[in-house]
Amino acid sequence: MLSSSGQWQHSDQSVNRFIDDLCVQCGSTADGRREAFRRLTGYRQKVPVLISERRQYLMFPTLSPDNPECVWLSYSDILDIVPAGDAESEVLFINGTRISIPFSTRMLRKQMKRCDEYLQILDGSDCPADRAEDQKELLRKLLSQEE
Repeated sequence: MLSSSGQWQHSDQSVNRFIDDLCVQCGSTADGRREAFRRLTGYRQKVPVLISERRQYLMFPTLSPDNPECVWLSYSDILDIVPAGDAESEVLFINGTRISIPFSTRMLRKQMKRCDEYLQILDGSDCPADRAEDQKELLRKLLSQEE
């Protein structure tokens, strides 16, 4: 897996397990995150995974996650994607690291667009949990006015 520093990370556990562990650390599961993405966007294939809502940290796959050739990229850390030959792309990360990967620029940009769309949906959604926090803040203000 590619880290936010643009370095390849190796682990004894599978990438899917690693991503699930990251999600659990942020209070969810990768399966739950995938299901939310599917329901909110309608996309069914190569589903990105929102690791952290607070940081808007998303990872997206280049192929089916079950495919051993799949590479996971961090949406938040990508500055640009440019063609680098026939069906290859160069990914430029915000830290200046560049890597070439054997996937088309069109496909990678499509995955980036899906991530953009999802974050926009989340940013504009009328989440009941957000309303509950707004209601608590309003109640705090009302209670402080009574004192």
